[in-house]
Amino acid sequence: MSSLLAMRRFAFLAATALLVSPMLAAASGDSDGDGIPDDLEASTARNVYVHESPTGFAIRSRSISAVPEDAVAIAFSDGRFTVEYFPSSSGPATVSYQLEFRRILEVYRENGVWKEEDRSDLSWDYSSVRESEVRTTDGEHEVVYEVTSASGTVTVTVGSTNRFARVGGDRLLSPMEVTVDVVIQGWNYSRLDSRIALQVEINGTGMPRVDDTSDDETAGWASNEASVKVSSGGDSLFSWDRTATVDGVSSPVDATPLEPSGGGREMNFVYGRGNVIVHDAKVGAVSNAFWSIWSHPRTTAPAFDATIYVLGIGVAAGLVGVTVFLRRRRRVE
Repeated sequence: MSSLLAMRRFAFLAATALLVSPMLAAASGDSDGDGIPDDLEASTARNVYVHESPTGFAIRSRSISAVPEDAVAIAFSDGRFTVEYFPSSSGPATVSYQLEFRRILEVYRENGVWKEEDRSDLSWDYSSVRESEVRTTDGEHEVVYEVTSASGTVTVTVGSTNRFARVGGDRLLSPMEVTVDVVIQGWNYSRLDSRIALQVEINGTGMPRVDDTSDDETAGWASNEASVKVSSGGDSLFSWDRTATVDGVSSPVDATPLEPSGGGREMNFVYGRGNVIVHDAKVGAVSNAFWSIWSHPRTTAPAFDATIYVLGIGVAAGLVGVTVFLRRRRRVE
């Protein structure tokens, strides 16, 4: 073997290792940086179908890799979200609940209790519904719907993806839920010491109850969230950030206890006083298909290690060098 041929083979070996090692790392790692391993993100992706109607819009997602396939349906119509979970996509729903943004309240605190000063019932201008498609922070495809109340005071933006994605900056969204971002602006305050509250009504197949955390936070996908559980099990299907942005500044959100109402149970989100209030929430369902895939044992390929890579190249170079030396020695002898 000539020294020139040996050098060529070494160069080819080095180039191959340089190309293959990053690909192996990407295949077993987190190439889009969203915190979810690539193999899990691909295996838990869902088919998502969206459509508009004269009074709102609907989003339906169906699992792909699980048996049986399940489905989650989320619709917005007549001012309320209707969420249903189907353990089998072709069968009946076993979990169903409605979430309605009912009204804006102006409240003030007296003797430690929130008192109502004024209210405005919410109706929705469905001619304002807008659909758009955007790319998330980590490059995923997101379908976004936006609808504004007839008074223009409240705007709700709903985002859906078919796989885990970083949305709205650094929020991680799972494929079994949608973001529900609420913007309140333009309220004319009657008192100098009052605040704005969003009144929400919830009813469903189980008795709703508040939890100080959310399933996403328990799984490590979110932080500083609270939630309402509405199924008979321990599944949180409506969650919200404990803080809102008020005139560009983070401010705590005071969530009042659930109280009986005409259509179920209601609670208020009381915000800091300001002109523009932005509050992030999520609605969705817990998918049996998803967790069957997520909890299934899997083999993870070794990730790329620069130290091992350099040592490997050194060993390869040494072997080639020894081969060239021995060839030359034989020729001299």
